[in-house]
Amino acid sequence: MINLKKTTIALLMALSLMMASLTACSDDTKVISNNGSNNTSDTNTTDSGDSNNANSGDSQNGDSSDNNSGDSNSSTSYAFEYNGIKMVCDSDTAPIVEALGEPDSYFEEPSCAAEGIGKYYTYSDFEIDTYPDGDNDLIMYIILRTDNVKTPEGIDLSSTKDDVLNAYGDNYKETPSGVMYSDGTTVLSFIFDGDGYVSSIQYAAASVMD
Repeated sequence: MINLKKTTIALLMALSLMMASLTACSDDTKVISNNGSNNTSDTNTTDSGDSNNANSGDSQNGDSSDNNSGDSNSSTSYAFEYNGIKMVCDSDTAPIVEALGEPDSYFEEPSCAAEGIGKYYTYSDFEIDTYPDGDNDLIMYIILRTDNVKTPEGIDLSSTKDDVLNAYGDNYKETPSGVMYSDGTTVLSFIFDGDGYVSSIQYAAASVMD
């Protein structure tokens, strides 16, 4: 059952994120080098340690990993799964899009993150944004849009802040509207509404975060 309030808020958040990306060509834009690894080890977190990895594990492994390219960041703690398809930021988009099938909508424009074309695939419950890396398109963002989908740790747009902290632990960075977790490859962000419920969930490649 779709929660209309949560869905509306999530759609507004997704729209604002897309609008931000459309206007992001500025001096402050994070530019990804196409030479070598895109990963960064100093993405914002509040504490060091392995607490982020405590919630990863076998629940994110299995047959679904076969849907990703061999070069995807399988070591990342934070991945999104949909119908057995595992999606990891900074991995090749092509096999994932092929497995997902025709999106509800598709948009592309010159990328502000790297030289080439950025692509936006919108499905019924989530969105995938990409950036170019040579001949490949890599996943830059995954945005959950409705409470029909949830993270492998069980968090969706009907969860509370306490649910998030219980699922992911205390090694997070507080933001003005939510919390952020990072494993060095992926930054997982949760935004809360005025009632303390999750209103937006976003996976982002750490390489594009400030």
